Amino acid sequence: FSIYLVTWLTENTELGTPTILLINTLALASSLFFTPLFSALSDRIGRKLLLMIGSLLAATLTVPLFMLMQGATAAVVLAAWLALIAIMACMNG
Repeated sequence: FSIYLVTWLTENTELGTPTILLINTLALASSLFFTPLFSALSDRIGRKLLLMIGSLLAATLTVPLFMLMQGATAAVVLAAWLALIAIMACMNG
């Protein structure tokens, strides 16, 4: 979704392409933190439970997070994007 999100933000926000690409880089770099964190968590509580939690979060929060990013500042976009990265890491952990 990261490639699509760059295009979507370019078309739906006032942020410039360099700013969006910087946010993309920071968000994807955060997956280096989130993926091992959720992998360790899945070893402790089980993969099935973590997959169900991540799927529920993705189903309920994806549209609200996209709506939040529409027309938002760079800080809000980064926060929403980090939330999406964390949700994906939760499902992949």
